[in-house]
Amino acid sequence: MFPDIFTSALARINPDTAPDDIERVFKDTKLLLDNEDLGRAFFKKLSDCSNIKLIDFENFNNNSFHVVTELCSGTVTDCNEVRE
Repeated sequence: MFPDIFTSALARINPDTAPDDIERVFKDTKLLLDNEDLGRAFFKKLSDCSNIKLIDFENFNNNSFHVVTELCSGTVTDCNEVRE
């Protein structure tokens, strides 16, 4: 997850939500994805009946989509090396 992208999108989709609540949803979602089957856990989070939406189905242009082909952890010094 990209924290800045995720939290700014949550704030845009849920303009009446307090920043502390946005941060709590981010932390809860990150913890869920770190500890569960990514597909099943994320689907449950998307279809959750809470008041905070992860996707804006009413105004689809409000959403932001990002795709990566490879994501490394740590500091990338070149395409094949990751330094912690």
